[in-house]
Amino acid sequence: MASSTPDTVSTKSKSNASNSARYALTPLKKPKKGKPFSVGDIESRKWTEFLIIGHYDGETVSYFTNLKDFFAHVFAHPNDTVFFHFGGIFDFLFLLGEILETPSLRLESLIPRGSGMLCFTVSDGHRSIHFRDSSALLPFSLRKLAENFGVETQKGKIDYEKIESVTPELKKYLESDLLALFQVLEKFYASDIVKSAGPKTTIASQSLQILRTYISKPISSCPDAVDRFARDSYAGGRTEIFRPLFTGPGELRCYDINSLYPSVMQSNEFPGEFVGWSTKLDLERPGFHEVFVEVNEDVYAPILWKKNPKFIFPVGRFWGVYSTVELRRAVLEGQARVLRHRQSAYFANAGRVFEHFVGDLYSRRKNSLSAVDRTIIKLVLNSCYGRIGLNLEKEGLELDYGQENVIPSFEVKHSKGTSRFVRTTVNLKSFSHPGIASYVTAFARLKNWEYLRRFESTIHYTDTDSFFTPEEHANSTNLGELKLESLSPRACFLLPKTYVAGKKVAMKGFSNRKIQHFQFEDFQTALEGDLKMLKIQVDSRMNRFRSAMKQGGLLNMSKASTKQIQSRYDKRILFRNNAGNWDSRPIVLNEKITDRGN
Repeated sequence: MASSTPDTVSTKSKSNASNSARYALTPLKKPKKGKPFSVGDIESRKWTEFLIIGHYDGETVSYFTNLKDFFAHVFAHPNDTVFFHFGGIFDFLFLLGEILETPSLRLESLIPRGSGMLCFTVSDGHRSIHFRDSSALLPFSLRKLAENFGVETQKGKIDYEKIESVTPELKKYLESDLLALFQVLEKFYASDIVKSAGPKTTIASQSLQILRTYISKPISSCPDAVDRFARDSYAGGRTEIFRPLFTGPGELRCYDINSLYPSVMQSNEFPGEFVGWSTKLDLERPGFHEVFVEVNEDVYAPILWKKNPKFIFPVGRFWGVYSTVELRRAVLEGQARVLRHRQSAYFANAGRVFEHFVGDLYSRRKNSLSAVDRTIIKLVLNSCYGRIGLNLEKEGLELDYGQENVIPSFEVKHSKGTSRFVRTTVNLKSFSHPGIASYVTAFARLKNWEYLRRFESTIHYTDTDSFFTPEEHANSTNLGELKLESLSPRACFLLPKTYVAGKKVAMKGFSNRKIQHFQFEDFQTALEGDLKMLKIQVDSRMNRFRSAMKQGGLLNMSKASTKQIQSRYDKRILFRNNAGNWDSRPIVLNEKITDRGN
């Protein structure tokens, strides 16, 4: 949690009371014996004969071959935070299983994260221990982190196919995990950037903590009703296919905008304190506006967007809540007209809040010889705006201990019976201003749109900060300018984040290892109609947390299956033009004014 008061982010940082960098813990090691564990292996607990888990506190490595002894060690140890790296995916499931089967242990809280877990807290009746996933702080593999941070202990290598019991080799491999993670965390928290601000346990909260050291005036949180209204205008990056096929002439160039979000944070002014509601539309004041607009149907790349439910950029008539910067630009460009205005929330102008923060950190990143500092700065610059827009209502899960006014969510079976989980809402007492975060993403989409307008006649695909076009553009490493990333003789774009460009194959939601055999011809055939060309076999594996909970058992295995693309691109209308070449046009919406009320 951020250490600010509930309604402001202050200019002074506070130190973190927990000594969280003192713990490192390796994932559980489960030899495969040539194949993943079967359902029978899991249910009969055969995995326990291969279990080895370790703990390192900076001085002593401790090994355990059962979780009961591990928990006894952790509760006897003076520190109260334990890190697992990517533990929220699978490893926490084993710990939760032990907690459910041990009457003396009580699960106090659990916060999901995606398909896994961010953290959970367990008590033995005398004290509480916090288990955290360190990938929320450093979202890279442990091997990559150890290499980039240049720590003394590098992650080891082991052939699981040859391991059938806890061997000295396995213990040595475990030790390298423990020491490498500890040394990485130690270097992270010892860096001047983090040390001067105070330590946090996620990169999002750490970035906000660092921002505090740069701003000169406190920024107020949004009142609840304003928070909800501004959040309706908060959307992500623009990912669109315009022309799905490129076969020449020439080469398709992929350009990236250097640090898109930091660049717009540095160069623009942002809303500050909430001023008030109004039924008058003023596009010269910082704010957010609920409007019914008409976007001209001859516009190729509209500025305004709609969640319908997909995130699209349509033409026609529709309701939306937009920031002043996007709505004003769409009107000034002649793309859109406001037909009805319902209400606006106006804010004071806080000025260039991030100018010094971004300018100083980006300069330090470019000039630093330290891989640690460069990694931290990149993460901080790209995480800050998201943390500022944090939704303070988080989903939580608790075990049902007979609390009042709760709704059962999941029943989980284990060797001692059945445990019932209940869903909770965790209201964080922290700073949040979705209006600022919304402005950051709005400015980023407008910067993206400027390049779309520049490349409109040749653009093939855009993904937030990247563009595929055969046109040449000046290559630069400066903040906010374009850098040439790759050249491709052929490319085919099927869905957002699903394409082949030269030797690069990307398929969102598919194992990167299993898709590399696909060729350009496979994607082209799929584009023409045969989606079965892009089909892979998915092996049986242990279910992640959310799937496990739904199936009623923490250590369930999924079934082997076949996976393929199920849908076609539907964020724009694809068609062949008169020359027989692929092109597209925006979707046309025709909402009624009465669809959103009077």
